[in-house]
Amino acid sequence: MEPVSENTPLDRFPGKTLDGFLIETPLGRGGMAAVFRARDIALNRPVALKVLRSQAVRDGATRERFLEEARAAAKLHHPNVIETHRAGESAGVLYMAMQYVNGRTLEKLLKNDGRMPWRRALAVGREVARALEAAHAAGMAHRDIKPANIMVGPDGHVTVMDFGVAKPLAGEVMDSREFAGTPVYASPEQHSTGTVDGRTDLWSLGVTIYQMLTGRIPFVAEEPAELRRLIATEEPIAIRDLEPSVPKPVADLVEKLMSKRPGDRPATASDTIRALDAALRKAALKWPVVAAAAVLLLAGGAFASQKIRAWRPAELNPGQPGIVRGTAASNPAPAPVDSNPARPPVPSAPWTARPILMIAELSGPEGDWLRTAVPDLVARDIAAAGRVVVLPKSRACADIALAHDVEVAAESAGRTHGAEAVLFGEVRINGERVQVRAVLLRLKPGSGVQREEFTANGNRREVNVLAAGLAEKVRKVLEAPPKKEEGS
Repeated sequence: MEPVSENTPLDRFPGKTLDGFLIETPLGRGGMAAVFRARDIALNRPVALKVLRSQAVRDGATRERFLEEARAAAKLHHPNVIETHRAGESAGVLYMAMQYVNGRTLEKLLKNDGRMPWRRALAVGREVARALEAAHAAGMAHRDIKPANIMVGPDGHVTVMDFGVAKPLAGEVMDSREFAGTPVYASPEQHSTGTVDGRTDLWSLGVTIYQMLTGRIPFVAEEPAELRRLIATEEPIAIRDLEPSVPKPVADLVEKLMSKRPGDRPATASDTIRALDAALRKAALKWPVVAAAAVLLLAGGAFASQKIRAWRPAELNPGQPGIVRGTAASNPAPAPVDSNPARPPVPSAPWTARPILMIAELSGPEGDWLRTAVPDLVARDIAAAGRVVVLPKSRACADIALAHDVEVAAESAGRTHGAEAVLFGEVRINGERVQVRAVLLRLKPGSGVQREEFTANGNRREVNVLAAGLAEKVRKVLEAPPKKEEGS
């Protein structure tokens, strides 16, 4: 078996050896490193081998950051933290051998399966908090908690990875020109010149749980400055507006974790674990009671409705026997409402129920962020108004945009997921100009469909305004009573 060298391309690593490790297959690749599944030849055990790219080895700052990650991870020994076995350099290749974890990243789980049931999301969040508890006890803040750095095993066990930007816990003062972390999961203080400590990890944990519960990230923007502004000043869409099945104690805790001021968040990871347990207890106690009450209410309402329907007096013709000046004769028994087949139908109830909307990703240039950002922003603005229920984003929302017949796929997915309307469309881009052409299908019982088309134009830098205008058009149509068929 030939050993790798400084000049071996990354795609030629499998099948070669590196300092006692037989490299088997690639697992992932990032900006400065690649990760391979390998085998420790001496101990005959699988490992995850992280290898720094050759150009990165020659960069002093990147090299030091890589070694800092190895040193930080080596200090931690906890079931929810990936274990570092060894780090070194061989033939000009810098590497780190870590525990091999079988499973999928939380990022892949959410991408493939959509949002999680709230109990499972709490269970994953609790294990991440346990990993943070261990890291903070060792004097380190992780600073890059996100779904891509959380591995979930087949048995549900959670492992936190990648301590590449970990720093001492004792209040590092951030310089906004030297940002470290992943912007959409980073806390307000990471985006500014504030002091960063363990509570920044709790913010990122809050964002991660929010995404597990709703299938969405809370803040979306193209420009870094706009993202910083949103994170620093704006509140995300309330979780229960996006997913009403999430119990209030759970939603309240996530809101607290994502407080703008670090002092308003739980003080420590240990406090967060206790808060997660308390939210689970409250939700578990209240939810069966609420469910039982709802069942009784529905059952009682159905029973009362049936009684009213069965005993409501029929409308009698003026010439019918037993009527004197519109007053019933002394002994007639009221006929059931359905006994007169010619009786006109009772007018339907006013349009007061909140319609349920599914929003698909947009068709358009492959890989362009607007394909997912515009639907997310439209969903945020529609849900924020509180008069339309927006279904959480799922795999079906992405599949619609890729279908051969998008309209057929949208109708099928909407009916499968219990939506009353589906929004889909395409984005066209010409330099900085953006045009979104959208179609709203209102699904009727059976196979009936009403179709509405919308167009929104704008600038890439003002995509929030474009999405807000589109959301307003869609919302007005959804809040109006469904159109009656001709002749009805």
